[in-house]
Amino acid sequence: MMPIGLGDPIVLLDLKKGRRKNIIVEDKVIKIKGFGVFNPKDFTGKEYGDIVYLSNKPVLLQPPSVVECIRGLKRKAQIILPKDSGLIALYANIGPGSIVVEGGIGSGGLTIVLANFVRPTGKVISYDINEEFFKIAYYNLRVAGLHEYVDMKLKDIKEGIDESNVDAVVLDIPEPWDVIEHARNALKPFGHFVAYVPTIEQARKTYLELKNQGFYNLEIVELLMRNILVKPLGTRPDNKVIGHTGYIIAGRKLRD
Repeated sequence: MMPIGLGDPIVLLDLKKGRRKNIIVEDKVIKIKGFGVFNPKDFTGKEYGDIVYLSNKPVLLQPPSVVECIRGLKRKAQIILPKDSGLIALYANIGPGSIVVEGGIGSGGLTIVLANFVRPTGKVISYDINEEFFKIAYYNLRVAGLHEYVDMKLKDIKEGIDESNVDAVVLDIPEPWDVIEHARNALKPFGHFVAYVPTIEQARKTYLELKNQGFYNLEIVELLMRNILVKPLGTRPDNKVIGHTGYIIAGRKLRD
């Protein structure tokens, strides 16, 4: 592998406590909780897989992967976890070359997944009204090496979608039902709509509005996940279960 250089992304993994943090190698001193104060420039010339010591703790320098990037995101807002974002991308039928409109970028967790699916010839157009979210999400996308596949628009998606003939509209906003008419106008025939909401009341209202707007193949799903512990004395489910995080509402547009 090529030596690490300025501008390269790194996922730091604390080998003792399992903490992860995403950084970009720049010449400036930074402070990260659990990792201490250091200058990432000191990592130039090292290789991915090397171990460095930060605050007297061994830290593995990892190349970014989608899951590792999401786990170590710089956060400003609650993120959609990989267990949900992967299913969202599948319900939205996203693949290389897809044009996807996203409403609500947050910290960019879902955006990273969508961008990874659409590359190398597709595009994610992400709407948000919070410029600070864009700054954080852009940093996270740079760490993932996926920023070139995302266009950011500082606009309330409830006021309309500028694009037309898109493959999918994916929403992570409190009131997705207010965007369904705009989504129907923006989607190509048989395009896909997916929304993510935390409460069943939001899911129901979104479902009913999709039905009212003529969408079909409507579903509401919830995905639960638990890890499995492997130990010398036996293997069993972890006591900590990732239970309810949100509901996924999916539908498809009929032809015009």
